[in-house]
Amino acid sequence: MSAPRYNEPARKRQRKTRSCEQCRNLKIKCDQELPACGACRRSREPLSCNYRDSDRLKDAAMAEMYPGGSNEGTVSTSSYTSIARHGHPEPPQGLPAYDETVRKLQERVHRLERFQVFNVQMALVLAIGVIFNCPKEANRDYDSLRRQAQQWIYAAQWWLAGPTEKTTQNLPALQSFCLLILARQVNGLGTSPSLSPASLLSMAMQMGLHRNSEMFPSLSHLQVECRARLWATVVELYLPSLLHNSMPTLVDLNTVDARAPSNINDSELTDGPITKAPPAPGDRTTDMSIQLLLLKTQNLRLRAIQVLGDVRLQTSYEAVVDLANQLRSACTEVAAFFQYRASHLDPETAFHWKYMDMYLRRHILLLHRPFMLQARKDPRFYLSRRMCLESSMIMASYADGLNLPFAEPDDFSRLMVHGSGHFRGGLSLDVIVTLAFELITQLQEDGPGRARGQPSYDPARELARAAREPIICRLEHIRGQLFQAIALGNPSLKRSGIISVLLAHIKALEAGENAKAALYDAIKECMEKCLGLLRGYLDAHTSRVQEPVDKMPGLLDGSEFDFEKLDLDALMDPMNLFNSPGSGGPFGGFGF
Repeated sequence: MSAPRYNEPARKRQRKTRSCEQCRNLKIKCDQELPACGACRRSREPLSCNYRDSDRLKDAAMAEMYPGGSNEGTVSTSSYTSIARHGHPEPPQGLPAYDETVRKLQERVHRLERFQVFNVQMALVLAIGVIFNCPKEANRDYDSLRRQAQQWIYAAQWWLAGPTEKTTQNLPALQSFCLLILARQVNGLGTSPSLSPASLLSMAMQMGLHRNSEMFPSLSHLQVECRARLWATVVELYLPSLLHNSMPTLVDLNTVDARAPSNINDSELTDGPITKAPPAPGDRTTDMSIQLLLLKTQNLRLRAIQVLGDVRLQTSYEAVVDLANQLRSACTEVAAFFQYRASHLDPETAFHWKYMDMYLRRHILLLHRPFMLQARKDPRFYLSRRMCLESSMIMASYADGLNLPFAEPDDFSRLMVHGSGHFRGGLSLDVIVTLAFELITQLQEDGPGRARGQPSYDPARELARAAREPIICRLEHIRGQLFQAIALGNPSLKRSGIISVLLAHIKALEAGENAKAALYDAIKECMEKCLGLLRGYLDAHTSRVQEPVDKMPGLLDGSEFDFEKLDLDALMDPMNLFNSPGSGGPFGGFGF
């Protein structure tokens, strides 16, 4: 029996292997595609497609897909495939060349992402600025810009919520999200159901912006301040949505430990580490002064939102009055800030003054409104009735400078005309219905009015009529400007129809006439006027409209509408102005 041959060399395969190692082990046909064959791509479990003798061919394909220098060496394809599929590669050959190739790929990806973020943010900034453009320079160009701005907004939404949404979970995308919400509200598009301020707050909290920056010691001074400013911006965009929808906060913002932004200029931000420098004095005027001024009232506004969102009405009347008085004091502080620091502020800060005062007074109006309704039967709540009238008159006064189409409006007036939500200010339904409620209540308390043309011998009635005249003038001015907004191509007919009916009701009560007949005539006249304004706009922009005018549905076909079928009995009682189906109870929202 012969001894075993331990030193005999292993037998080598003469024919070169063309299939990958995985297909050879499974004994299946391999299509030899690069960088992975079809069988490995279709496998249920992730397979690392490795070739034994085809490294040169595969490296050439990789070099074509991811170009690098000719003197950089080669990288093992099995290592590359293992990295792509499993994240724990085998030791690659030519490691310096591999690192250089990966670095160049990462730089290209980062440059592309930064370019996309810059494009999105630039488009949203331009969309916000479109409404502040002068429409008298070129009306057609202005309308095309308005449509282009909406396309930019929808493109930004697709970038944030489309197939690339996983790549937008970062701070630049969060900044773009803030710009998107602001652009939608400024352009009158309202809030998107999918990209709402609540989802913005959730995204910011997932990134840890609600936590104190001291938990992240590696952050630079610039990064810390950017996070603080961005969190303050997110909260300021979130709170108005709660006020508009009468919803409670989804998150207890009182438990957030994020610090407020520093009172410093943008030029003082550095990329270096945080230094223990003495804090800037609070009375110093910087780029952050206005945002910090609004931030001071955040706790008051948050308490007001919690009271308004309390469906059980557990807050006492004394607590509501105290909270409203604190908000009034905040309005006084805002006025004093802009008055005493006028020499240190930009002349355009009058826009910020009007906005902040209007925003705070809207909280006062909504806090007192439930008790204003009870004041008709309980005189103890007469203070709420007076506070609602005061807040509404001040908010409506910001629309006094609006004189379309004869005078060019300022920036704040443009925001009220084209904006949505609380940006409407003095042109909002909150102001319109509250002023009309006060007038109707006064007329019903005074009793039946005298007939038209009949002299009045009661000085008290004449005094009351003179006191009502400024309120009626404000409502008529608002109605005229709403009609002019329709003439500019804004097809929002709801407010103009409501204010026309309310004014007709008020004048009928003053003259002692049939109120129901006056309501029918008013709604018919309003619809005919709106129809004429829309037709005039379409005639001036026929080439811009996709659908022919003669094929548009509704009143444009010249058909008659039976106004007698309208049920306007609900408007006879002013309480029904605040009590509509789905408004959340007798003291809920308007429901318009």
